[in-house]
Amino acid sequence: MVDRLPLHPLVDRGMPMRANAHIVLVRLEEMLAAAATVRDPDAVEELHELRKAAKHLRYAIEIFASALGPSVRPVLKRIELIQEHLGAIHDCDVRLPLLHDCLAREIEREQRRLVRHGLPASLAAEGIAPLIARTRLERAERYAAFLADWDDPGPLALAESVRALLAQSET
Repeated sequence: MVDRLPLHPLVDRGMPMRANAHIVLVRLEEMLAAAATVRDPDAVEELHELRKAAKHLRYAIEIFASALGPSVRPVLKRIELIQEHLGAIHDCDVRLPLLHDCLAREIEREQRRLVRHGLPASLAAEGIAPLIARTRLERAERYAAFLADWDDPGPLALAESVRALLAQSET
Protein backbone atom coordinates (compact mmCIF):
# COMPACT_ATOMS: atom_id res chain seq x y z
CA MET A 1 0.00 0.00 0.00
CA VAL A 2 1.30 3.40 -0.96
CA ASP A 3 1.05 6.10 1.66
CA ARG A 4 -0.47 9.21 0.18
CA LEU A 5 0.65 12.47 1.65
CA PRO A 6 -1.98 15.02 2.56
CA LEU A 7 -1.40 17.91 0.22
CA HIS A 8 -2.82 20.81 2.19
CA PRO A 9 0.39 21.30 4.25
CA LEU A 10 2.31 21.63 0.99
CA VAL A 11 0.12 24.43 -0.36
CA ASP A 12 1.30 28.01 0.03
CA ARG A 13 -1.95 29.95 -0.07
CA GLY A 14 -0.07 33.22 -0.45
CA MET A 15 1.42 32.15 -3.77
CA PRO A 16 -0.17 31.93 -7.21
CA MET A 17 -1.66 28.62 -8.25
CA ARG A 18 1.23 27.90 -10.61
CA ALA A 19 3.69 28.13 -7.70
CA ASN A 20 1.87 25.26 -5.96
CA ALA A 21 1.90 22.97 -8.98
CA HIS A 22 4.85 21.09 -7.45
CA ILE A 23 2.15 19.13 -5.64
CA VAL A 24 1.64 17.24 -8.89
CA LEU A 25 5.16 15.82 -8.47
CA VAL A 26 4.18 14.38 -5.09
CA ARG A 27 1.29 12.52 -6.70
CA LEU A 28 3.50 11.45 -9.63
CA GLU A 29 6.07 9.92 -7.27
CA GLU A 30 3.29 8.12 -5.39
CA MET A 31 2.01 6.63 -8.64
CA LEU A 32 5.48 5.55 -9.72
CA ALA A 33 6.05 3.94 -6.30
CA ALA A 34 2.73 2.10 -6.60
CA ALA A 35 3.83 0.73 -9.98
CA ALA A 36 6.57 -1.44 -8.48
CA THR A 37 4.65 -4.68 -9.07
CA VAL A 38 2.93 -3.74 -12.32
CA ARG A 39 4.41 -6.80 -14.07
CA ASP A 40 2.80 -9.23 -11.62
CA PRO A 41 -0.70 -10.02 -12.89
CA ASP A 42 -1.54 -11.61 -9.53
CA ALA A 43 -0.76 -8.43 -7.56
CA VAL A 44 -4.44 -7.62 -7.17
CA GLU A 45 -4.15 -5.17 -4.27
CA GLU A 46 -1.07 -3.48 -5.71
CA LEU A 47 -2.77 -2.92 -9.07
CA HIS A 48 -5.74 -1.42 -7.25
CA GLU A 49 -3.38 0.86 -5.31
CA LEU A 50 -1.83 1.92 -8.62
CA ARG A 51 -5.30 2.76 -9.90
CA LYS A 52 -5.96 4.93 -6.86
CA ALA A 53 -2.56 6.61 -7.20
CA ALA A 54 -3.26 7.34 -10.88
CA LYS A 55 -6.60 8.82 -9.89
CA HIS A 56 -4.96 11.11 -7.35
CA LEU A 57 -2.36 12.18 -9.90
CA ARG A 58 -5.09 12.91 -12.43
CA TYR A 59 -7.02 15.00 -9.88
CA ALA A 60 -3.92 16.98 -8.97
CA ILE A 61 -3.18 17.70 -12.63
CA GLU A 62 -6.81 18.69 -13.23
CA ILE A 63 -6.62 21.16 -10.35
CA PHE A 64 -3.62 22.86 -11.92
CA ALA A 65 -4.68 22.34 -15.56
CA SER A 66 -5.37 26.03 -16.16
CA ALA A 67 -1.86 26.89 -14.97
CA LEU A 68 -0.26 24.07 -16.99
CA GLY A 69 -1.69 25.06 -20.36
CA PRO A 70 -3.21 23.12 -23.25
CA SER A 71 -0.37 20.59 -23.46
CA VAL A 72 -1.84 19.04 -20.31
CA ARG A 73 -4.60 17.32 -22.31
CA PRO A 74 -2.56 14.39 -23.73
CA VAL A 75 -1.00 13.74 -20.32
CA LEU A 76 -4.43 13.67 -18.70
CA LYS A 77 -5.75 11.37 -21.42
CA ARG A 78 -2.88 8.94 -20.81
CA ILE A 79 -3.46 8.88 -17.06
CA GLU A 80 -7.21 8.42 -17.61
CA LEU A 81 -6.50 5.47 -19.92
CA ILE A 82 -4.28 3.85 -17.28
CA GLN A 83 -6.95 4.45 -14.68
CA GLU A 84 -9.67 2.97 -16.92
CA HIS A 85 -7.63 -0.16 -17.62
CA LEU A 86 -6.92 -0.66 -13.94
CA GLY A 87 -10.56 -0.06 -13.06
CA ALA A 88 -11.69 -2.76 -15.49
CA ILE A 89 -9.08 -5.16 -14.08
CA HIS A 90 -10.28 -4.39 -10.56
CA ASP A 91 -13.88 -5.06 -11.57
CA CYS A 92 -12.82 -8.56 -12.66
CA ASP A 93 -10.81 -9.01 -9.45
CA VAL A 94 -13.90 -8.18 -7.39
CA ARG A 95 -16.23 -10.30 -9.53
CA LEU A 96 -14.14 -13.50 -9.48
CA PRO A 97 -14.33 -14.25 -5.73
CA LEU A 98 -18.06 -13.52 -5.77
CA LEU A 99 -18.55 -15.98 -8.61
CA HIS A 100 -16.43 -18.62 -6.84
CA ASP A 101 -18.50 -18.20 -3.67
CA CYS A 102 -21.69 -18.47 -5.67
CA LEU A 103 -20.44 -21.61 -7.39
CA ALA A 104 -19.49 -23.22 -4.07
CA ARG A 105 -22.93 -22.42 -2.60
CA GLU A 106 -24.71 -23.81 -5.67
CA ILE A 107 -22.69 -27.03 -5.61
CA GLU A 108 -23.44 -27.44 -1.91
CA ARG A 109 -27.15 -26.73 -2.44
CA GLU A 110 -27.35 -29.21 -5.30
CA GLN A 111 -25.59 -31.90 -3.26
CA ARG A 112 -28.04 -31.38 -0.37
CA ARG A 113 -30.95 -31.61 -2.80
CA LEU A 114 -29.62 -34.89 -4.19
CA VAL A 115 -29.03 -36.38 -0.73
CA ARG A 116 -32.32 -35.23 0.84
CA HIS A 117 -34.71 -35.80 -2.00
CA GLY A 118 -32.93 -38.13 -4.34
CA LEU A 119 -33.57 -35.58 -7.04
CA PRO A 120 -31.09 -34.99 -9.82
CA ALA A 121 -29.00 -31.87 -9.59
CA SER A 122 -30.55 -28.88 -11.31
CA LEU A 123 -27.14 -28.00 -12.68
CA ALA A 124 -27.49 -24.34 -11.77
CA ALA A 125 -23.78 -24.42 -10.99
CA GLU A 126 -23.04 -25.25 -14.61
CA GLY A 127 -24.01 -21.72 -15.61
CA ILE A 128 -21.58 -20.16 -13.14
CA ALA A 129 -18.46 -22.00 -14.29
CA PRO A 130 -18.52 -20.41 -17.77
CA LEU A 131 -18.95 -16.99 -16.14
CA ILE A 132 -15.82 -17.62 -14.10
CA ALA A 133 -13.92 -18.71 -17.20
CA ARG A 134 -15.09 -15.65 -19.17
CA THR A 135 -14.19 -13.31 -16.31
CA ARG A 136 -10.70 -14.85 -16.06
CA LEU A 137 -10.25 -14.42 -19.81
CA GLU A 138 -11.55 -10.86 -19.69
CA ARG A 139 -9.18 -10.06 -16.85
CA ALA A 140 -6.21 -11.53 -18.73
CA GLU A 141 -7.11 -9.56 -21.85
CA ARG A 142 -7.59 -6.33 -19.91
CA TYR A 143 -4.30 -6.85 -18.09
CA ALA A 144 -2.50 -7.40 -21.42
CA ALA A 145 -4.13 -4.24 -22.86
CA PHE A 146 -3.12 -2.32 -19.74
CA LEU A 147 0.51 -3.45 -20.03
CA ALA A 148 0.59 -2.56 -23.72
CA ASP A 149 -0.62 0.98 -22.96
CA TRP A 150 1.54 1.23 -19.84
CA ASP A 151 4.62 0.39 -21.90
CA ASP A 152 3.78 2.72 -24.79
CA PRO A 153 5.67 4.96 -24.30
CA GLY A 154 6.28 3.82 -20.72
CA PRO A 155 6.02 5.21 -17.19
CA LEU A 156 9.29 7.11 -17.43
CA ALA A 157 8.05 8.94 -20.51
CA LEU A 158 4.82 9.76 -18.66
CA ALA A 159 6.85 11.07 -15.72
CA GLU A 160 8.95 13.19 -18.07
CA SER A 161 5.80 14.57 -19.68
CA VAL A 162 4.45 15.59 -16.28
CA ARG A 163 7.76 17.14 -15.28
CA ALA A 164 7.94 19.00 -18.60
CA LEU A 165 4.46 20.39 -18.00
CA LEU A 166 5.53 21.70 -14.63
CA ALA A 167 8.78 23.16 -15.97
CA GLN A 168 6.85 24.81 -18.80
CA SER A 169 4.40 26.35 -16.34
CA GLU A 170 7.24 27.95 -14.39
CA THR A 171 8.34 30.04 -17.36
